[in-house]
Amino acid sequence: EKRARGRLSTNRQTQRYMSADDLLADFEDEDNNEAAVNEEEEQEVEATVEDDDGVDEEGDALMKAGEEKALREKTKSSDLEKVAPLLHSARFTHYLGRLHDTVAKDKAGASGSSSGKKRATAYSELDPEYQLIVESNDITLEIFSEITTLHRWICDRYASKFPELEGLVLNPLEYAKVVRRLGNEPDITAVDLSDILPASTIMAISLSASTTSGSKLDDATTAQVQRACQMAIDLDAARKEVLEFVESRMSVIAPNLSALLGTTVAANMIVAAGGLTGLCKIPANNLQMLGAMRKTAAGFSSATTRLQASGFIFSSDIIQKTPPSLRIKAVRQAACKAALAARADLFIDPSEDPGKVGRDMREIVEKVIDKWQEAPPPKQIKPLAAPDDKPKPKRGGKRVAKMKQRTQQTELRKQANRMAFGVAEESVMSGDTSKGLGMIGSSQGSGKLRMAAQDKGLLKAAKEKAAKRIGGTTTSTSGLATSLAFTPVQGLELGNPEILARMQAKVDQANASYFGGGSFKKVRTQEPPK
Repeated sequence: EKRARGRLSTNRQTQRYMSADDLLADFEDEDNNEAAVNEEEEQEVEATVEDDDGVDEEGDALMKAGEEKALREKTKSSDLEKVAPLLHSARFTHYLGRLHDTVAKDKAGASGSSSGKKRATAYSELDPEYQLIVESNDITLEIFSEITTLHRWICDRYASKFPELEGLVLNPLEYAKVVRRLGNEPDITAVDLSDILPASTIMAISLSASTTSGSKLDDATTAQVQRACQMAIDLDAARKEVLEFVESRMSVIAPNLSALLGTTVAANMIVAAGGLTGLCKIPANNLQMLGAMRKTAAGFSSATTRLQASGFIFSSDIIQKTPPSLRIKAVRQAACKAALAARADLFIDPSEDPGKVGRDMREIVEKVIDKWQEAPPPKQIKPLAAPDDKPKPKRGGKRVAKMKQRTQQTELRKQANRMAFGVAEESVMSGDTSKGLGMIGSSQGSGKLRMAAQDKGLLKAAKEKAAKRIGGTTTSTSGLATSLAFTPVQGLELGNPEILARMQAKVDQANASYFGGGSFKKVRTQEPPK
């Protein structure tokens, strides 16, 4: 019925439109309303997904699996020009030429020309040097991607020679250098790798090489692997040139971040994030892990692989001069300030002093680190308070006395706790143990259980209180007493003699007060005269 009414109202509304333009305009308004509602629903769904950590982890796992699958598909090709086309591309060659020309101008200007002086103002977006810096960020990301692809390609080919090497050397560049040094050498233990790897990893490689199941590569495969390793090394050298160029311009690009962490660390962070804008979008808790690499504890097993808790910020001078026990806390503190400094650089005011915000933040971080290293204040020895010997006001009275009397030790317990000197006490068996009776029932005692005098007073007061409630007394009466009374009016009458006695006592007392001190006298009256 509701649907039918809705359709009827829709038809009537459609008939009121005078032209097709009005109808389309109304439909557009409805679409905008629906889009707004859908947008709100999508925001709610996004908030729910962000709160659900399990869903985020599952999505990250699927994304990583997709990236690995695409990387393996790319590395199946045997042509290195298709696997890593960046190094020999015209775009990369042109970029390196512009970079070398700019660096050459700076070196020439350092000898005295004005073109090489340090720039004091910010770059404009139309400045060619600014465009070169922006392109440097993109090139650095592409170089990193190319090195990763080449590493995967080399691992797939060299696995038939030494499959255990991939789990022992995790750094892609170090892996390429080691493979280039080892080559197709039959005795791997005879190759010197001390300038590439630490001693523990070299020992692990030697042990694994003695028991490896790999076989020797053919000449064609060996040549391709050597060429791929050299390409990875050349790409890393180009990346270092780009970093040096960006680092030389950091005093203008990000003066606050450079003042906080240093130009080298600031350049690495900006290049890794894809620019200053990308760096500002990274939260502080993720910023401290930017640049972290995976490593093995001793190089003996890939099961010990873990993420090193040190990124670019960890290598800054402000962290390195901190004691090792406080470096993790210092990295968190510096990451929070670095996030703020990057945003201050993105919206920098040319009229202000460049780097002032970064210097102030560095001073704050240093003060916090110094505060952590301060010794705790000595414990103050306070003198004891003067003794107060005055009697304290305590609540007492009859109520407290009665409470103590009710909870005091009974006479039986007192007799059980007493012992006669030189006389063995009697005991009773209770299960497997015996319990002494003390002086209970002994001839030296009283021979009976007596109650204290205050106990008798309590019983007497309780009896009197009960007698008042029932209207009687607690005095003992003769067993021959009766409650029958003979009256002249009613004859035999049943009454309470105690109550009658009290009533008679009240009457006697009243008579005594009125007539006790007086007596009757006879008064002789004189007869009137006749």
